[in-house]
Amino acid sequence: MALTHIHSTTAKQAHQELLTALGSENNPAQWLVFMNTAKAHLPFLFKNGRPTKKQIENSIIGQLGFSSWSEMVKADQNKQGLAWSWSSWKKWSKAFKVVNEYAYLAEMNITANAVMKFKSTFKDDFPASAEALEQAKAETKARKEKEEAEKVSNLKARVSELEQQLVAASAKLEVLEKQSNEFTSQQRQLVELQSQQSKVVSENESLVKKNNELSSTLKALKSMSRWDHLKAFLSSRTQ
Repeated sequence: MALTHIHSTTAKQAHQELLTALGSENNPAQWLVFMNTAKAHLPFLFKNGRPTKKQIENSIIGQLGFSSWSEMVKADQNKQGLAWSWSSWKKWSKAFKVVNEYAYLAEMNITANAVMKFKSTFKDDFPASAEALEQAKAETKARKEKEEAEKVSNLKARVSELEQQLVAASAKLEVLEKQSNEFTSQQRQLVELQSQQSKVVSENESLVKKNNELSSTLKALKSMSRWDHLKAFLSSRTQ
């Protein structure tokens, strides 16, 4: 019975230490404090493979009434949990593995996000020392600046090319507008010519008609006898 009481007291003390270790977000490296505290109380969480049921039961997790570490992480503090995020734990765990592999990172005031960003950037070529990390960061920065400068240069060249194309297109449009105006003028002239032609044709038809009438009259006169001419003359005098 006394042993159980000691275990319960130890578990509650460990719970409080974990809560304290979560600390404040004002300290970028506070996550390392928490991970080291968790490793001290729950070393099996940092080994490969899933924890066994016995390990859970015999640890502060089981002693505080939980069946898994994730359950304890997400439970409210008044229920002996940490009221924390499981995704944050997984992220910190990945970053902690990198810190364990490259111990110099633990001496830096660095966040878990920064560690994972370095890991994503350098991958298998992760710098072996703080000096190498600074050099790699400088080289990465210089490379990115160069890439950005090249992008800007390429964009400027593209803009210049588009401006030239715009000038050429504007000139072509001006030529097309001029041709369109000339075509419109020619169409107008053609309409006027067609109108004049219609008028000439109409006048010509009228002249032809009059000519035909005169020809008919002349022909009739030629076919009349002198007596007919005299009667026509006298008839016109009496009228």
